[in-house]
Amino acid sequence: MVDIILRLNIRYFYGEVPEWLNGPLSKSGRPLRVSRVQIPPSPNSIFTMKLYRFSPIENQDQLLQAIKYTHFVCHELCRKILYKYLFNFGNIGIFCHYDQEYELLTKISEELTDSTGSFNQKYFRLHQPMVIPAEGNVPETTYTHLYIRRPDSAKPQVGDVDFFLEPAEYAKLKNQSNLKGVRPLNRPDLDLIGLHDPDIDALAYVGTHKLN
Repeated sequence: MVDIILRLNIRYFYGEVPEWLNGPLSKSGRPLRVSRVQIPPSPNSIFTMKLYRFSPIENQDQLLQAIKYTHFVCHELCRKILYKYLFNFGNIGIFCHYDQEYELLTKISEELTDSTGSFNQKYFRLHQPMVIPAEGNVPETTYTHLYIRRPDSAKPQVGDVDFFLEPAEYAKLKNQSNLKGVRPLNRPDLDLIGLHDPDIDALAYVGTHKLN
């Protein structure tokens, strides 16, 4: 069956109240009926770290809100550190901060994804790709895989996104490890560069391989 693409029409202005379009993700080809939900902005800048901004996530709508938020702040993190936007791998991760939250989001993820279509036994293929249209200079992005992360006290962020660089550019960035906010991962099984900022409650990673 051909996957139906869920197009997330989002108007997102930094410092203002964003309007989220929420709709069920399912295997059916029925049109998605969506309703608008407003999320109040952070009292200060949206980039001020707010501990567990969305947690505990209690339902699918709240999960979608966290995904949309993670999408935009990860792109802004990329632009802030690298001075440009990069193409996305096609995957997005949401971090859990409580055991019960992880159990619930795992069940929701099982409804949204194909358990046999995983990448590295971590990212699971969505039944319906999620398309977030371009907003400002942030390019249109299609997410095909979702990752739900177990609670980790060292990871208070909302989630993460992986970005793609051509090998030559990646090697050049890796040699600039002294660049503020850039940190190569010291793992023999994973060649990625982490991007982080203390005022942004999301993480981003840069690599040279795309999801198939």
